[in-house]
Amino acid sequence: MDKRRETKVIAVVFADLHEVGAADREKVRGALERVNQLFLPAIAEPFGLAGDDRFDGALADPAQAPLCLSVLRELIAPVQFCAGVGIGAVDHALDVPAADRDAYAQFLDDYVMEQKQLGRFPRDLNNRLSTPQQWMINREVVDDTVGVLLSLAVLFLVVCLLNTIGLLLAKVIRRRNDISLRRALGASKAELFKQYIIEAGMIGVAGGIAGIGMTWLGLRGLENVFADYDFIEYLVTMDWQMVGLAVALAIVSALCAALYPTWRACSVSPASTLRVQ
Repeated sequence: MDKRRETKVIAVVFADLHEVGAADREKVRGALERVNQLFLPAIAEPFGLAGDDRFDGALADPAQAPLCLSVLRELIAPVQFCAGVGIGAVDHALDVPAADRDAYAQFLDDYVMEQKQLGRFPRDLNNRLSTPQQWMINREVVDDTVGVLLSLAVLFLVVCLLNTIGLLLAKVIRRRNDISLRRALGASKAELFKQYIIEAGMIGVAGGIAGIGMTWLGLRGLENVFADYDFIEYLVTMDWQMVGLAVALAIVSALCAALYPTWRACSVSPASTLRVQ
């Protein structure tokens, strides 16, 4: 068995629209884009119009097909459509060598040229193979607003880190006498550094857990607000991989924010401080 390939079962959805005008087609196009966003984890091929009165797409999870069609009917009502679902298998290449890629591209070119000789495909030869990342960019799967929201989230994180640095620095200044006394009694800079770094790590863990709790409450609130939609339960779930990443990010951010205050704590001169006292 070739370990570089993987076979997956998909559901191909195709539908014919009944008596649609230009305004209806725009409504259907918007509904298809909405479905692509709602069912993004289960989309194998994004839904889109294939002509004036037809649309199609594919789902990586065939079990989602009935729910997907139900959501589409609600979004484009009163426009009606007759849909069909086909179940198939695709051979997915996990790691395609350059030779196989070139061979497949040549196969596509030969097929198009053969069809041209039969009077089909009047356009110029323009077959291109793209990576999944390139395909997502070309089809604009991720909306531009996502990048804006990501930038705002990063800026908000930076503001929080600056605030954390200020709070930790104030804590070091307030405990200057205690630090000086410990240094005078024999505590090394390494021990002080270890203490403040551990404290910062615990702050990061607490912040990450609190953030996860607030996220869970927010998802439950969204579930209650949109309780009339049957598909909402599939959207307000927590990805445990992202949960772990969020906690790790909180801990790393807290440790980075604590570096300068910890350095200031290790730089306290016990002689000058105790002399003032």
